[in-house]
Amino acid sequence: AWEMPRIRTEDIKRAIAEDDPELLVELAKQHGEDLAAAGLTNSQIRAVFGAVRQMEGKWTTRRVGEERDADIRAGRRALLLIKPKLAYQDARQRAQEKRQDAKRPVSILKQVLDPAIDEVGSDPKRFVRFLEYFEALLAYYKDKEITQARGGGSGRAQNRQGGSR
Repeated sequence: AWEMPRIRTEDIKRAIAEDDPELLVELAKQHGEDLAAAGLTNSQIRAVFGAVRQMEGKWTTRRVGEERDADIRAGRRALLLIKPKLAYQDARQRAQEKRQDAKRPVSILKQVLDPAIDEVGSDPKRFVRFLEYFEALLAYYKDKEITQARGGGSGRAQNRQGGSR
């Protein structure tokens, strides 16, 4: 039976706050695989990731002084506004799914992104770590999703050995 994964909020916050790439990759792998196992759709994760990518320029601005501060404030605002969008998607999914034990992949996405977003604050370095975490999470999600679609084992090995029929 499928169980809702345990999300270690404090570890997510630490991965964003501190420069700990090992922890960041470990969490991204765990969370990406959990999201794929729960059945998150490509469009659900891509919509959120696309929004984060669009705001990247605000956080990595080369402008200085007040212009830089304004860019970072705009980036912070855009990042924070992802939280209500996730809450809305999660509520819609819960309303559609009547069973209590149902897999709720958007709820998992919300649980892993909300604390990471909170930890960014107004710090561009933390935003970059958040983006790295999200990119790695997306990569592990896709890897697991492809592996599942092929029926289990290592997708690359199956493809090489099995060839096309």
